[in-house]
Amino acid sequence: MIKEIDNEAISHVYHTFDGNTYYNQKTIREAFASTAAGTTCAKATTE
Repeated sequence: MIKEIDNEAISHVYHTFDGNTYYNQKTIREAFASTAAGTTCAKATTE
Protein backbone atom coordinates (compact mmCIF):
# COMPACT_ATOMS: atom_id res chain seq x y z
CA MET A 1 0.00 0.00 0.00
CA ILE A 2 1.09 3.53 -0.71
CA LYS A 3 1.06 6.44 1.72
CA GLU A 4 0.64 10.03 0.63
CA ILE A 5 1.23 13.38 2.27
CA ASP A 6 -1.04 16.37 1.74
CA ASN A 7 0.57 19.55 0.34
CA GLU A 8 -1.18 21.52 3.06
CA ALA A 9 0.68 19.47 5.71
CA ILE A 10 4.03 20.25 4.13
CA SER A 11 3.20 23.94 3.84
CA HIS A 12 2.07 24.06 7.47
CA VAL A 13 5.31 22.50 8.74
CA TYR A 14 7.46 24.68 6.48
CA HIS A 15 5.86 27.88 7.73
CA THR A 16 5.78 26.74 11.37
CA PHE A 17 9.56 26.29 11.42
CA ASP A 18 10.40 29.10 8.97
CA GLY A 19 11.95 26.63 6.56
CA ASN A 20 14.42 25.12 9.05
CA THR A 21 15.25 21.86 7.28
CA TYR A 22 16.07 19.85 10.42
CA TYR A 23 12.68 20.48 12.03
CA ASN A 24 10.83 20.20 8.72
CA GLN A 25 12.30 16.77 8.01
CA LYS A 26 11.90 15.55 11.58
CA THR A 27 8.24 16.60 11.82
CA ILE A 28 7.26 15.33 8.38
CA ARG A 29 9.08 12.01 8.96
CA GLU A 30 7.29 11.44 12.30
CA ALA A 31 3.89 12.43 10.91
CA PHE A 32 4.37 10.22 7.84
CA ALA A 33 5.47 7.27 9.99
CA SER A 34 2.31 7.55 12.08
CA THR A 35 0.10 7.53 8.97
CA ALA A 36 -1.50 4.20 8.12
CA ALA A 37 -0.76 2.59 4.78
CA GLY A 38 -3.25 3.52 2.10
CA THR A 39 -4.13 6.85 3.71
CA THR A 40 -2.96 10.44 3.43
CA CYS A 41 -0.94 12.30 6.04
CA ALA A 42 -3.04 15.42 6.60
CA LYS A 43 -2.23 18.78 8.16
CA ALA A 44 -3.88 17.71 11.43
CA THR A 45 -1.22 15.00 11.83
CA THR A 46 1.53 17.64 11.78
CA GLU A 47 -0.03 19.96 14.36
